Amino acid sequence: MKLDQTGSQLGAWCAKTFWILLSQIVNCTLFLVLLSSQSSQTCDRGKLQRAHWETRCLRKEEGATHSEEFATLSDQYAAEIAKLDEQCRELRKDQKGVKECHEDNLKQKRAFVQLEQLMQIKLKVAKQELQNMAEGRWESRNSFGNSAGSYL
Repeated sequence: MKLDQTGSQLGAWCAKTFWILLSQIVNCTLFLVLLSSQSSQTCDRGKLQRAHWETRCLRKEEGATHSEEFATLSDQYAAEIAKLDEQCRELRKDQKGVKECHEDNLKQKRAFVQLEQLMQIKLKVAKQELQNMAEGRWESRNSFGNSAGSYL
C-alpha cells in the first residue's frame, strides 16, 4: 500500500512538473510570437537590455540584482534545479524503503485479515452460545471444542 502511495506521489509530482514545464514552454512560445510581431529593432533592443542587465548582475555591480533573494536569473534557476533534484532524491529514497518493506507489509496485512476473520467467527460462536443459553439449551465446551456437559 505504501509503495502504491509513494509511486503515485512520484507519478503525480512528475505529472505536475511536466505540466508546469509545458505551460512555461507555451508561455515562452506565446511571448516569442508577440515579440516577433513587434519590430525587430524593439525586440533586439529588449533582448540586449536583458543581456546587459544579467551581465551587470553577474559582475555584481552596484544596484544590479535580479531579485531580493537571488543576485542573478542564473542563480534563481540553479536554486530551483537544486531544489527539484533534492526532492527527486528524497522520493527515490522513500521509494526504495517502501520496496524493501513491501513484502513484509503484505504478509502483515494478510495476517491481520486472517485475524479479523477469526475474530468474526469467534463473535458468531459467542452470539450463538448466548442465544442457546437464552433458549435454555446450554452445553459447556472445553477449550478443544469437545462437550463437557449436556443440555440443561
